[in-house]
Amino acid sequence: MKPLVKNSFQKYVGWLLLAVSLFFTACANIVPPDGGPKDTEPPVLLSIQPKDSSLNKKVKRIELRFNKYMEVQDVANNLQFSPLIAFSPTVVTYGKTIVIKITDSLLEENTTYKLSLGDALVDNRESTPYPNFVYTFSTGAYFDSLHLRGQVFDAETGNVASGATIVLYPSQTPDSAISHTKPQYVQKADASGNFEFS
Repeated sequence: MKPLVKNSFQKYVGWLLLAVSLFFTACANIVPPDGGPKDTEPPVLLSIQPKDSSLNKKVKRIELRFNKYMEVQDVANNLQFSPLIAFSPTVVTYGKTIVIKITDSLLEENTTYKLSLGDALVDNRESTPYPNFVYTFSTGAYFDSLHLRGQVFDAETGNVASGATIVLYPSQTPDSAISHTKPQYVQKADASGNFEFS
């Protein structure tokens, strides 16, 4: 009989330990790890090919390498390419590399082109932007240094026309072209109605 009592006692203790461990396990608050502090450092551009400010070159592919994994956000509202061409450049990401493709057959001879991506280039973790990316190249032997700036007013009210779109066409273009032809240059006026083409 003694062995039976000892055996029953061991079972009782075993069940008691199991119940206590289940109780404490059930009380634990299970949460995912916080992942550490937020990364607020903007991405760093490590290399760019071909180099910015190239002359005598019809650039068809620009490759940007960053120190972080990247994404492209809201390209439609951030991408500016001037003068305009029939098909806008495409922007795609491959890990830490961003590739911009331009249809080089649409580029004109002896013309300075400027590509701006605003804040579209962001890291894929915190969406911290690489701010105001601008790339310039010329298909000729020099860069066009012409600047045109001004301020736009609403003719009806006399107030500044904030957010107005200003377009430029070649001087020989007929007035009706605005309804069926893309302009060469497009710019938006800021909150004070100011604009600048460069």
